[in-house]
Amino acid sequence: MKRQTLAAIGAAALLLVFAGATWLYQGRKAAEVESAAARYEAPPFLREHAPVLGSDDARVSIVEFFDPG
Repeated sequence: MKRQTLAAIGAAALLLVFAGATWLYQGRKAAEVESAAARYEAPPFLREHAPVLGSDDARVSIVEFFDPG
């Protein structure tokens, strides 16, 4: 019975470490994306030659990727 308890505690500890590492990683990646987006005046996928419908100050931009190959 002692081995099962020790194994359960070890598994729970590993799960907590994994969850904490995932949370830290996601937070860092979100901060990187926000800082990268702040460097641009326009959305990163919006090009000068791209066709655009709607107003320039819309809250949502839909980008369509096309791969003819």
